[in-house]
Amino acid sequence: MVAVLKGEQGVGKTRLAQEFVRRLQSTGVSIGWGRCLPVGQGVPHFSIRMALLDLISNIPPAVRTSIPEWQAAEISRFVPELADVFRIKTISGTQQLDQNQIFSAICNVVSTISKSVSILFVLDDIHWASKSTFHLLEFLVRYLLSVQTGANQKVCILTISSDTTQLINQTISLVRLRRDHLVRDIMISNLLPEDVSHWITSASGGAKNAKRLADALYNKTLGNPLFIRETLGALIRDGKLRTDNVTWEGPILKTGPLRLPLATSIQQLIEARLQPLGAKAVETIQAAAVIGTYFDVHEVQLILGREEQPIFKDLEELVAAHIIEVNAPPKKHEFEFSHHLIQQAVYEMILPPARALMHRKMARKLIEERGEKAASRILYHYRNSNDFEAFVRWAVIAARQAIGLSDYATAAAVLQEAEEIGAKIQIPAVSMLEIIHLLGESYTFIHDREKIYAYAKIYAEMAQQMNVSGWQETSTRWMRIARLATGELAQM
Repeated sequence: MVAVLKGEQGVGKTRLAQEFVRRLQSTGVSIGWGRCLPVGQGVPHFSIRMALLDLISNIPPAVRTSIPEWQAAEISRFVPELADVFRIKTISGTQQLDQNQIFSAICNVVSTISKSVSILFVLDDIHWASKSTFHLLEFLVRYLLSVQTGANQKVCILTISSDTTQLINQTISLVRLRRDHLVRDIMISNLLPEDVSHWITSASGGAKNAKRLADALYNKTLGNPLFIRETLGALIRDGKLRTDNVTWEGPILKTGPLRLPLATSIQQLIEARLQPLGAKAVETIQAAAVIGTYFDVHEVQLILGREEQPIFKDLEELVAAHIIEVNAPPKKHEFEFSHHLIQQAVYEMILPPARALMHRKMARKLIEERGEKAASRILYHYRNSNDFEAFVRWAVIAARQAIGLSDYATAAAVLQEAEEIGAKIQIPAVSMLEIIHLLGESYTFIHDREKIYAYAKIYAEMAQQMNVSGWQETSTRWMRIARLATGELAQM
């Protein structure tokens, strides 16, 4: 039911999934592809929303029209972009969905679609997903198992980088699924020396000394495909390798000392790739890196204050250099980086003070244009702008929205960060009390007993000092939930 692709960054997990998808699509399987983003770059449950939008936008029209109106309206509350796909009136109140409504909406519509076509969900970079997204995924898997037939099996592919430590507390859902034999782990390793040799020998048209080049590439990159491609690109840019003919040529393939580029990391190779670009193109891609993995021309304009046409010209140059890719509908944004490592490398090239300034500018522009609708993205930019007061203020707004979508884990994470920063900059007591209250409420839904006890005590002490009415009822309710979570009440 669930295949988990694991491997280090650049090993080719996403490329493998894309090839798998391409082959399945030729057999009539419908695909829903979503991508998890670092905290703040997307709205709650971003990957699930995008996967549903991709799936429903691309299923055969006859299948889409078979979805009952009530299901279309229900799922459009969770994924507002689907209102246009279903050609129904825009649904308001997307912030008022509880967890049961979200899970029910997704399961109902997926179950209906699966009666007509087989479905494959692909969730890329799942290591960035919140606990709530993992819980939603587990619920969907178990629900589909209870209603599906053997003829229409649903599969989720999760691509996970093995070098991340963010999964320690988030994979409890995967642990439960593994326990029930519903997960298949697939480890994607670096290429072996013979794999690199076969790749380079075949691609080079059997060029002389191709085997020697392949051995040098393996020794330098340890077989990481992305690192190999970037190293080859550096050789081409330096004029040491020509690949435009059937058989590769160039000084690097001649006898004598074989010297590969001195870069020892993806960061250095990507920096070298940007060197031939014009100054304006570099400025444009740096602004895009501040925005995030996905971006639009208009957002780049907000940061740079330049006309649209010159920016498009820069983007054409960047697409030709394979630094970014053009997105096609139903993807929400116009462009994305060809690999998240490239976005990170470009981002690191910007001096920290300049980065902070760009983040601050983007946050203010988003507030002007979209207000609280862009709360999670505004929070992301203020987090990286060193504007701590603004961060705390928008953390509360973003957390309330996450709570409204039952993404309590994300809300708690954001609020804890706001609590720590708020304590350092000494925000007003009333603001801190609001954060503590929201933290307590979030943890009651997560059923984290220790956190509930801790925040019930903190809230009671603060509220009592501030003469807040009703604090006893709130604190008592939280304590009761904590005891229920551990079975203490059942023993009384």
